[in-house]
Amino acid sequence: LRLDSRYLEEAMFIRIKEVNENPWDHWFGITYSRTSRVFNLERDILYQFYSLGIFGLLLFILPYFAVLLFGIYKCLRRFKRLCNLQNVCFLFSIALALALGYFCGNTLDSLFATVLLAFICGGTLQFLKDDEEGAVQE
Repeated sequence: LRLDSRYLEEAMFIRIKEVNENPWDHWFGITYSRTSRVFNLERDILYQFYSLGIFGLLLFILPYFAVLLFGIYKCLRRFKRLCNLQNVCFLFSIALALALGYFCGNTLDSLFATVLLAFICGGTLQFLKDDEEGAVQE
């Protein structure tokens, strides 16, 4: 573990939280400006957890997971109508972006990736809504 650079990066952030001794660091994070001066953590979701805390993670990352889970639920609930190639590709791209954000660095932290992921989530919700309205009209 001492040779693993990702473990070392995470250990540095854990040590910062220990030295700071602020009970709110776990809930609100140690701020982006402080984490960017220390080290660049190569796991985006963990980096967001340390910089934004639990509330920030829920506010900025949970909607992507919510759209993914909602889309999977809707596709499985109306399998014949909604489980087409387009919806599956949209859901897979959201899942892939979130998986890359967990395993890789500088993915969800960049503005382009988050805007692109937001458009994909919006498109997914729109296609699921359009298909739902089509089912109601029939």
